[in-house]
Amino acid sequence: MQYSHTFNEMQQDLESLQIHYGAAEAHGILCGMLTHHRDHGEQAWIGELAERSAKPRDALYEIDALEHLARETRAALLDKGDLFMPLLPDEEEALQARARAVRDWCAGFLFGLGLNRDAGDATLSPEAQEALRDFAEIARMDVDALEEEFAEGDDEEESDQQLGDIVEYVRVAAAMIVDELLIAAEATGESMEEWDE
Repeated sequence: MQYSHTFNEMQQDLESLQIHYGAAEAHGILCGMLTHHRDHGEQAWIGELAERSAKPRDALYEIDALEHLARETRAALLDKGDLFMPLLPDEEEALQARARAVRDWCAGFLFGLGLNRDAGDATLSPEAQEALRDFAEIARMDVDALEEEFAEGDDEEESDQQLGDIVEYVRVAAAMIVDELLIAAEATGESMEEWDE
């Protein structure tokens, strides 16, 4: 999915608000928090960013682009994840920068999911639980070591393909996790569609 707000634009907004999350991590947190049915994930995400901002809380709500991005992301996830994409740098960016962003996105997703006390492993399938463990491994990716490998002449094209495979896995796995939590929420009488009522 092509979001109306690019990775670089979101990074600039976060920096202008003096929020010390990177764009990838912040988007990962959003996706994790979109499982907060009772707390309304979008609003909870904006509140989380506001708490991290060194500027007055009201300033954050003036940035319509962040709220619009949150709505777009929610819509993509509600579409069974077919349109969903993690917000990451363009493929023209250096491989190391993109790998760092994937690492940060996964760390953010786990953090955002962890803020949802109602979302536990008990509600997830073995496949989704395995995906969460994989996310934890990706979040520990040693990007500095990756840079050293390239300096020693490793095949960057092959590594680029591997990173692309990881991004696709993260995309599908994140959508699966959110979808399973949606089903669990519906079983208790909750639904993300209720936010619009």
